[in-house]
Amino acid sequence: MYSVGNRPGHYQAFMSLVHHWPTWEAVRERYGDIDRPVLLLYGDHDWSRPDERAETARLIPGAEVRTVKGAGHFLSFDAPAETIEQVVEFVERRSHS
Repeated sequence: MYSVGNRPGHYQAFMSLVHHWPTWEAVRERYGDIDRPVLLLYGDHDWSRPDERAETARLIPGAEVRTVKGAGHFLSFDAPAETIEQVVEFVERRSHS
């Protein structure tokens, strides 16, 4: 978190997240309306709690959950190749079904 927090622009992005937090919470009520394939991709060292992840997966119809080993919350920094591989495989599999 320290190295991510020191990246240029992080403070502004974080404050935007904090400012919009009520909207992020409220939108969870709409997760059941999602009618497109969803891949929930987490790092095995992500700071989100397992129960939060499970609840998100439960709320989104048909959501697929995968975990990237050796990665944290910022998958594109922690494991970029594995993240791309997981997303491409998911999209390709869904486009052929």
